[in-house]
Amino acid sequence: MKSIRIDACRVPVVAWAAAAALFLAGCSDHPLAVAPQQAAPDTAAFAGSPPGTAWQAGEIIADNFTPRLDLAIKVVGPLVPLGPVVIQLEATANEAIAGGTVELVLPTMAAMAYVGPDKQPRFPPSSKMPAIGSWTLAQIPKGGTWKQSTAIRLPEKGYYQVVVDIRTTGPDHSGLGPYLLDDGHEQAWMFVIEGGGILTREFKDSIFPDRIVPQPGPFRALPGGRTKGRSAMQSAASSSSGSTWLEVVYYDGRRYVPAEGADVYGRLYGQADTSRTIDWRRIPRNGIVAYPCAQPFEYWDGAASVPGTENARGMVAVYGWDAEPYECGDTIQVTIPRAIYVTWSHLNEVIPPIRRHFGYSRPPVRWRIDLTLEGSHFNPRQDMLVLGSRSDKWVVAHEYGHALHHTSLGGLWRTENCQEHYINVASSYTCAFQEGLADYAASIGAPATARDWGGNYEDFRPDHDSRNRPAEVEGSVAALFRDLIDTTNEPGDSTTYSSTYVVEVFRTCRVRSSKRVRGRYVWLARNDVTDFVWCLENRINSAVHRSNFAISVASGVSENAREPTNWNADHIRSTWLKNVGR
Repeated sequence: MKSIRIDACRVPVVAWAAAAALFLAGCSDHPLAVAPQQAAPDTAAFAGSPPGTAWQAGEIIADNFTPRLDLAIKVVGPLVPLGPVVIQLEATANEAIAGGTVELVLPTMAAMAYVGPDKQPRFPPSSKMPAIGSWTLAQIPKGGTWKQSTAIRLPEKGYYQVVVDIRTTGPDHSGLGPYLLDDGHEQAWMFVIEGGGILTREFKDSIFPDRIVPQPGPFRALPGGRTKGRSAMQSAASSSSGSTWLEVVYYDGRRYVPAEGADVYGRLYGQADTSRTIDWRRIPRNGIVAYPCAQPFEYWDGAASVPGTENARGMVAVYGWDAEPYECGDTIQVTIPRAIYVTWSHLNEVIPPIRRHFGYSRPPVRWRIDLTLEGSHFNPRQDMLVLGSRSDKWVVAHEYGHALHHTSLGGLWRTENCQEHYINVASSYTCAFQEGLADYAASIGAPATARDWGGNYEDFRPDHDSRNRPAEVEGSVAALFRDLIDTTNEPGDSTTYSSTYVVEVFRTCRVRSSKRVRGRYVWLARNDVTDFVWCLENRINSAVHRSNFAISVASGVSENAREPTNWNADHIRSTWLKNVGR
């Protein structure tokens, strides 16, 4: 989404996110912690990466994930309490669209309408929220535009979410393959204040006025600072030995869904506004946990988070919650940003099968969300996945493939012609080899998506203009990994080896340069598929090389894998000729 307008806003801020991060950082010893957080490697550690690592400062491993329908959310009119505005949706088709749907939902306002006035917003999980706009897409040609608008009246001062759920279908003539994303979820937040607020792409706790709880919905003063109204009177008068219930959810497809496995913490404050308790809870399947009711002149506040695991680092959500004595017995809904919870869930789902298949693991991966990006990438210098607004399981698994390669499979290398690369279009030898491995990892971590040419590359074919350059096509490299390992042996596929053997050859393959330095040959880490196939064969045939590849041949190869009992160099050649030979 490229055209959302971000205006300047100068208001006092509350350092909620910093406080939440501090508490999360200190929670690794609490009984619900899944795994201790590990310190991120510093730059010096990367300087000693295995041979073959040739990325430079600032270089990222970019992947051009592209939505079929590129949609932007705009709001026309001042964001003032009770004022009328028009929500405009403007979209461009990056690829031809055969059909689909677009639905506009206001989750925060729907939750306010459900509970009525003077209650914290809540909408029952799994119930479908009303859409204030729903459209069926007709055919749209590549480059065509689509626009719709809906008028609404704003609520009182507060922060309100706007969500657009997108479903599209159509042909792919671009060569993007799994990089072309048919479905999407776009969002914006309306910050409504006197004098006019702003529209933000993501929830920003830093823009809240001082002493206001940073949470979706109408502004609520921090309990310790309330001096008038029902809240203060009932805080002094109420007392109960019961529970206040927290329901932790995330938005997904016009519904709130229980955020199973997430964490929530609460801090109990006394009359002096000092916290004497920090209490963590792990969210069960139904999404509901209980906290003891606050007693007179006490109150709870806290935030939700996703915990660190053996697969991925944890992250604090910025939405806060609070509860006072008069809310004893109530159910308070706490929402986790969808991008955070869904990405965390994807990481913990796709990483274990990749680790098992490849036979290697790595420290819990660092990751962050950047909703200003549609694409995603891996940053080797920070050892971090950066996931954009369109990140499904295949995207997450692909980026994790890069991360595993970086730390555990011999290191990344510099690539050529790789800023915009396509699954079935020739890029370069170095790009295709690096991206092909990540494509194959995605097919292992997220096979059910079936976006990668049938889910497993079995029937992959390069683009017509690239058929004479298959070794420079990343999908051909992914198909080679598939055929070396799978048990489906179609004509030309003569191998069925263990995945750990093939990965070990990839990890340890070294080639001898034809040039000498001080009278000695130089051994280099593999960085293209030609190195890999000769390491697999444990031999080099210069004539075969020249007839299939347009780059120089090494003078020797070496690898440390133990060959299986059914190893056969001729069978290996048959398999690689089928996939990357010409």
